[in-house]
Amino acid sequence: FKGSFAENYVLQALLSQLDAAPRYWTNEKPKHEVDFLIQVGNEIVPVEVKSGEVVHSKSLKYYADKHAETTPLRVRYSLKNLKLDDGVLNIPLYLADRSAPLIKKALDCAHLDV
Repeated sequence: FKGSFAENYVLQALLSQLDAAPRYWTNEKPKHEVDFLIQVGNEIVPVEVKSGEVVHSKSLKYYADKHAETTPLRVRYSLKNLKLDDGVLNIPLYLADRSAPLIKKALDCAHLDV
């Protein structure tokens, strides 16, 4: 149940920081799902939550590829350190309650790269 607890923890942290409630995204064929879609400013950001250090996420990459024009950033929560790499912002689970400023800063960096 670690994954469910981690997702619930992140959701509770995000609810207090965002103007709109996070949404769930799924694709049937091929089967992919993203834990949350959040709105930060005018951007829609896909979010995956991992309860450990294994952070492979085919669904997050699939979403970003499918919506490449409108996905400047992907966010992943895990036990790994804070890092922005190749359009993916990894936020350690313990920093979930500080997500909004971290994501805004990463989006600013993403827009500078365009």
